[in-house]
Amino acid sequence: MKLFKKIVLFALAAIMVFSMVACDKDPSDKNSDATPTPKPTPALLVCDVDQDQLNNYYVKFTVTEGDTKKEYIEVGYSAVILRSEDNGETFSVVPSAASSFTITDAASDLGVFSAHLRYEKSQFENQGTETVAGKECTHYFFKNGLFKYHLYVDESFKASGMTLKFVDEKTDHTGAVITKTIEVEKVLFDVINTAPEYNFATFSDKIIVTETTI
Repeated sequence: MKLFKKIVLFALAAIMVFSMVACDKDPSDKNSDATPTPKPTPALLVCDVDQDQLNNYYVKFTVTEGDTKKEYIEVGYSAVILRSEDNGETFSVVPSAASSFTITDAASDLGVFSAHLRYEKSQFENQGTETVAGKECTHYFFKNGLFKYHLYVDESFKASGMTLKFVDEKTDHTGAVITKTIEVEKVLFDVINTAPEYNFATFSDKIIVTETTI
């Protein structure tokens, strides 16, 4: 009988020790040898513009931040994209991925045309309509913490629509509201080389060429 009690006590002690070891073990250790999941790559979002249009377009828009207003012109022709930051006085060549019709991350200043594709439509608050660049746009409002966004979407443009105005409002640590507005004034497709004012050679003649010194 005494032998039986000793066996039972030994078994109970062994179970307690095993339990304590199991409790001390970090649950995440079971995956310590597993390959970590890579972070997702930001998707390239493009509003519903086909390749032919991306190879032949003219857009003009302004970026206003506080008292500063900058005027942009962007021309895409035969897979070459030129952008002016001084309302057409000079141009520079930009990569096709930097087209104003695309965004690669939420921090992009440009990509205003596809800004509405960053959010789920269910997150929008419809606030009526407003005319932008001669187009009737749906005014959507989206709030995320201290950030507020107003998007004016031309939903008559194909399937995805096109944002013609994007307003970014944020509150800083002092409580001041900082507003940045990107507003389109003109969007034209299939106009390059069909009229003198949209001749591609005229734009390319204004490309800034940096002289290299040896």
